[in-house]
Amino acid sequence: MLARYGNEAYERIPASEYQAMNYIYDHDQPGTDVLWLSRPSGINATPQMPWQFRDLSQVQFVSMDAPERPASIDRVIDRLRSFGPGAFLITTTTESTFISQTAGFPATWEGRFRSALSANPGLREVYRGPDAAVYQAKLPAGTPRASARAAFAGPKGSTIWSPIGVAALIAALLLLTAREFIRECVPARRWLLPPLAIAALPALALLLFAVAERFVVLS
Repeated sequence: MLARYGNEAYERIPASEYQAMNYIYDHDQPGTDVLWLSRPSGINATPQMPWQFRDLSQVQFVSMDAPERPASIDRVIDRLRSFGPGAFLITTTTESTFISQTAGFPATWEGRFRSALSANPGLREVYRGPDAAVYQAKLPAGTPRASARAAFAGPKGSTIWSPIGVAALIAALLLLTAREFIRECVPARRWLLPPLAIAALPALALLLFAVAERFVVLS
C-alpha cells in the first residue's frame, strides 16, 4: 500500500515544498549548497522535506541550528553568504512544524522567521509558496563559488578494493556452488568438498574485507 503521509504533521509533504525543491534542482550546478534549518542540526539530522530525488552528485544539503528568536537571522545570512554564488536557503512549513513539536518553538516562529528573511536587503527571494520559500544571498559580481570544495572533497565512490571485492564475490560463489553441486549431484566426487571449502575461505575473507572497507570509505 502507498501511504500519502505519516502519522505526524511534519511527515506530510505539501505541494509547494515539492515545487520549491524542484526550483532548486532546476537552477543548480555542480557544487550547489542548500542550507536548511532545524533543531537539532548536524550530520545525523534529516530534513523534513522532499529532498535528494534529483542531482545527487551536484547538490549538498547543509544543516544549521534554527535561531530561537526568528528575527535573529544574521548568522543564517552569514552562513549562506559563505557558500558563495549559487547557494540556496530553503524554509518549509513541514520543517517548522517538526521544530515546533520537537524543540518547543512557537507555532508563529515560521511566519516571523520568513518575514525577517524576506525583509532583509541582503537576501533575494527566488521562490515563494504557501508552505515553502527559497532565498539566495545578494553577492557582489565576481564573488567566487565556495561550495565546489564541499560537494566533491569527500571520498571517491570507488577504491582499489571495489574490483577486488567483486572478483572475490564471483570466486566465492563459483567455489561454493561447485561444492554444493558435487555434494548433491556427484557423490563419487565428495572427496573434493573439503578442498573446495578451504579454497573458498580466502575469497570470503577478501570479500568481507572489501565490504568493511566500503563502509569506511562511505562513512
